[in-house]
Amino acid sequence: MCVKPFLALTWLHKAADQGSASAQVNIGYFYQNGWGVKQDYAEAMRWYLGPANKGNAYAQTDIGWLYENGRGVARDYAVAMAWHYRAARQGHAQALNAIGWLYQNGSGVDQDYAKASDWYRKAAEQGNSDAMNNLGRLYDQGLGVHQDSTEAAEWYRKAIAKGNTRASLNLALLLHPEMPQPTGMTQVCTETNSSSCVTPPKVLSSVDPEYSKQASDAKYHGTCVLGLIVGADGVPRNVRVLVSLGMGLDEKAVEAVQKWKFEPGMKDGKPVAVELAVEVDFQLK
Repeated sequence: MCVKPFLALTWLHKAADQGSASAQVNIGYFYQNGWGVKQDYAEAMRWYLGPANKGNAYAQTDIGWLYENGRGVARDYAVAMAWHYRAARQGHAQALNAIGWLYQNGSGVDQDYAKASDWYRKAAEQGNSDAMNNLGRLYDQGLGVHQDSTEAAEWYRKAIAKGNTRASLNLALLLHPEMPQPTGMTQVCTETNSSSCVTPPKVLSSVDPEYSKQASDAKYHGTCVLGLIVGADGVPRNVRVLVSLGMGLDEKAVEAVQKWKFEPGMKDGKPVAVELAVEVDFQLK
């Protein structure tokens, strides 16, 4: 049975008026994703705040996401971490994974791969497929943990079993090393590899890709991989398709990434050009 978004919203508003926290959170999620309403992150935040302040972990994590991505509010990783942590104290798997991601990327906190792995593991133990994939990446590259391809593959396969498409790509790259490695992490500086290495670029601002009409009509989704060079000035150049999705989405991904801004990679304390690969997700809203 198909329930139209505006009908669902009608019932959610009735429940929200009676004080249902889950209904209030779901209304916020509708606004966040533009389901049956015009997408409005500020309105989503308004709906999340009440339940979040009363301890609803889902609302707290959603607010963390808004601050982490600068949607409807100024991007603030420290505030995002605070909201995620409130949800994580309740054992919320999505928040646990989000904290791991912030530590892995050094967003609002000192970059710490070991702490990232600890948070990912907590989320993975609850069945969070993104955390499984992220933990696999750390084992794959030996970041915060001992490099172990067998352990990496095991975590990727666990994530794949839950339908995680990123893990499918990462496992393919692990099993076929001749393929381009994502995010250039093979040259990343770690505590065991601090000489002749490059600190990878960080995304400062990103532009979401648009959907092609063909892919939208077909309800097609997935992940494509683009190769590019991030110059010493942080500007992406030579953006090209490494793993194609088709249906016009590759071109849309290239158009979006060309507008991204990066903090350049660093070597010996100086900004340098770095060749890397990035994943671009297409998910229908």
